[in-house]
Amino acid sequence: MKILLFVICFFSFSVFAETVPNENQEGVNWFIELFNDIYEVLEHTPNFIEKIFAYIIEFTVYIKFYLMLHTLEFAYGVAQSLIVNIGLDSLIADSISNLPSDYRNTFQAMGFLKGITIICEAYAVRFVLNFMGW
Repeated sequence: MKILLFVICFFSFSVFAETVPNENQEGVNWFIELFNDIYEVLEHTPNFIEKIFAYIIEFTVYIKFYLMLHTLEFAYGVAQSLIVNIGLDSLIADSISNLPSDYRNTFQAMGFLKGITIICEAYAVRFVLNFMGW
């Protein structure tokens, strides 16, 4: 019973709280707001640092992929000129023209000739990329 009386008295003291702020406590309110602002800065600083590092990592990954893409485009251009210089395209065209016309038309309809060209270009690009250190 004493505990119940103590709890009722303890919670009834909130009735005596002043609802209108006192003008004499402006300095105290300023001091409390200052500590609240400092606390908010300290509370959100780790999240801010985490976002900065995430942005830096995202930006470096973007730059790396951008450079890799342009390196690949450059290697493809070099491989195209290499294929033309060694005459690989004319060699493939001569080999295809030696086939009987039925086979040639069938391979052309199926896209087999374009596939051979793409595979040869891919091997040439891989060859150039090996020289570039990839």
